[in-house]
Amino acid sequence: MEFLAALMKIIDLICQALRNVEMLPAALVTSGVVDGAAALALAIFEPPRGIFQHHGKAPFYLYYSILVTTVIFGLVEASVGFWVSRDLNGRGAVGKTLQEGPKIRRVGMFTQGPPARSHNELRSSSGENIGEVTSGGFSPCLKKNIAVDYVKSGMHKAGTEFKVVVRGMSYDAVVTKMPFVPTKYYKPS
Repeated sequence: MEFLAALMKIIDLICQALRNVEMLPAALVTSGVVDGAAALALAIFEPPRGIFQHHGKAPFYLYYSILVTTVIFGLVEASVGFWVSRDLNGRGAVGKTLQEGPKIRRVGMFTQGPPARSHNELRSSSGENIGEVTSGGFSPCLKKNIAVDYVKSGMHKAGTEFKVVVRGMSYDAVVTKMPFVPTKYYKPS
């Protein structure tokens, strides 16, 4: 009877976590520990029976590998519960980033005028700040200025034009695909 009551409490905790995010860490930790403990107890105290016993070594190994995997999954689930419990709002930001995509993107660009250098500002045609150069210089292979920079999402598509500010002056820049110089490695057939 005590086992049934404990099981009902765990199910209730999981149901509460579905309605209230504050209950999520406790539900993850509890269910992870219970999963791991149950599988570990089966692995130690319950020998394989039925199909796992009389049909060679493969089902025998399968039985124990399923139990070990369940123990590992339970420990991972409990660890996720502890990880989530530290900063619920920050963990929500991770999920939001995965859903919506990053706010800034790394792109390559060709520039006019002097070479863009680290921390040069990038501006849209309307004058809005849209990013920053991380590195840049002259490319002897391409015989033009190149730069790598971070821009706001939406401005990262190849062919997008904007301005780069170098020493207080604005110069034209266009986003290009990277790598700038295509590789020509020998690939044996």
